[in-house]
This record gives sequence, C-alpha cells and structure tokens, in this order.
Amino acid sequence: MLVFFLAQTIAQVGFGSSLLSHLGLSWSGFKSGNVFTLFTYSLFHMDLMGGLFSALILWYTGSDLEASWGSKNYAKFILWIALSSGVFFLLLVASFFSHSVIAQIPLAGSTGLGFGLLVVYAMIYPERYFGFFIIFIQMK
Repeated sequence: MLVFFLAQTIAQVGFGSSLLSHLGLSWSGFKSGNVFTLFTYSLFHMDLMGGLFSALILWYTGSDLEASWGSKNYAKFILWIALSSGVFFLLLVASFFSHSVIAQIPLAGSTGLGFGLLVVYAMIYPERYFGFFIIFIQMK
C-alpha cells in the first residue's frame, strides 16, 4: 500500500495527474465500464496515516487469521471482503446519490477491508484484548 501511496504522490506532484481518478472506485467510472476499479481502489490511500493504520490492522489481525486458515483461504477472504465493501459502496451511491456530484468522487483505501478483518477477528478470538491504540495512551 505504501508503494501505491508513493506512486500517487509522485504522479500528483511530478506530473499533475492523479492515479486515483483512474484507479479509484466511483459510481460514474464503474457505470462507464471501469469494472477493474473494484480490484484497485483498496490499494490506494490519500494520506500516509490512513495507509499506515490500515496496514497495521491488516498485519495485526491478518497474521493470526492467516496462520489459522492458511494462505490460500486467507487470500480468498481478503479478496472477498475488498470486493464486497466496494459493491456495498456502489450500491449505496447508486441508490441515494447517483444524480449528484458524489457519484463522481472516487473511493480509495482499505478501510472496509480493515473493518471486515476486525469483525472476523473479534468473532474468532473474542477473549483477546485488542491493545492497538495503547501506544498513543502511553505516550502522555
């Protein structure tokens, strides 16, 4: 994800072009035939902190899930969650905002993937304490 953030930043600063407008998921782009954006939107983040926290959640929860499910099943699950959160976004925008400017704004980031992983992690390991943000509490 960091590589895509850097590529997006270089393209925007160096060339004045945004990769997000071509690879981000939007209702108007999807409707015009850019179906591939269902697979590419989750690779981009608009800010470094969002990408960092998504990567940390993916690493923290994903390592245990991959160890218990196996790499192949875990990869299938990641793909399924990314696609289903993209389809949910498209259905939401198509249902309520299809004739507004919101239909042209691209979705980027793996936030849906992170939330999906957190829900499944909590269902499989309900007794575990998730001390992810304890770093920030201890820094006072």
